[in-house]
Amino acid sequence: MKADILSEALKPIKYKTLLGTVKDLFSSNYHGVRKDKRKDKIWWRAAIMINKNKVYLGAYLIEDEAGYAFNVAHKIFTNGKVSIINNVSLGDIQAQEIEYKVVNILLDKGVIK
Repeated sequence: MKADILSEALKPIKYKTLLGTVKDLFSSNYHGVRKDKRKDKIWWRAAIMINKNKVYLGAYLIEDEAGYAFNVAHKIFTNGKVSIINNVSLGDIQAQEIEYKVVNILLDKGVIK
């Protein structure tokens, strides 16, 4: 009986809200992307872990763009071995703009030279 009470007490707690669990509020369909609400707008933030440090890749209004930003950074740090992590398809101009933004962010932070 005591073991049952103890095991029940040690179970992870899921915080529920009117809209679902807390994790659902910030989750994304893409790896390295989370939802962020600022100034009454929903933004999608992309980030990647590099040498045990989180590097933010920018905030995007469209979830697919944030997913693509993660892909760009991931491709840079795996030397192109893994080209697609998130299954995202964007137009050429849109993809080039995101690539430019991500590379500039990584250069500014000194992550790449």
